[in-house]
Amino acid sequence: MDGRPWRRNAGIVLSPLDIQTVEIIAFFHYIGYPYPAYMNLTHEEIQKARRISRAIQEYLLSTGQKDARTPDIYSFLVRRGLIKADRHNGLFLRRFLNKLKHAGMLKLIPQCAHSLSASGQNEWHFYLASEDRAELSDIRTTGEDSQKHYAPKLSQDEIDQLIAKEAPLIDSLPKRTNAKFTSQELEIRKNYPRAYDPWTATEIDLMKRVFKQSNNIDAVATLLKRQPHIVKERLKS
Repeated sequence: MDGRPWRRNAGIVLSPLDIQTVEIIAFFHYIGYPYPAYMNLTHEEIQKARRISRAIQEYLLSTGQKDARTPDIYSFLVRRGLIKADRHNGLFLRRFLNKLKHAGMLKLIPQCAHSLSASGQNEWHFYLASEDRAELSDIRTTGEDSQKHYAPKLSQDEIDQLIAKEAPLIDSLPKRTNAKFTSQELEIRKNYPRAYDPWTATEIDLMKRVFKQSNNIDAVATLLKRQPHIVKERLKS
């Protein structure tokens, strides 16, 4: 029998990822500490929220809208590749916002305010955040800086052109031959199609060159189709 008290008397068949999540929650309960709500979010979801926050801030600045709603924001985020398109004019966006709210981490998108309609339905409003509040999306749940700030050298249009120019090279890079991905890896690859693919000298050179041009980690990650924090670590090495 497993000696860990929080694993006794489970009696339920779960996937490895579910077991890992349940064990973490059970462990926090066993030692008498509340389970941190933000741990219900993956690192990738936190990074996604930060990118969405920056895009919403840019949208509100460029359009001058005072109280934008989900349909207003949705199309812009789809064009940026931050949210999947759907037939319901923002279903995936609303689901993501709801997940942040339940995790107590809606503050990652300080432009977003939640309210309930008279019928009890969720309503999402988007307001231009002050400079200080907008910076909240770059703060970890611990309150420390999540990453070094890089002042972008190129406009968003110039970055889009750069990504389009270099994209064919990325598509020609080798892919992982062992296709046996875990469920967690497959989930990550939905947002980052080249996550866990092998790195090559060609890709590393391209990464460094594009970062030197753009000074924008998110732009490099978008081009490489990899996780931003992985790109950041590679740039350090």
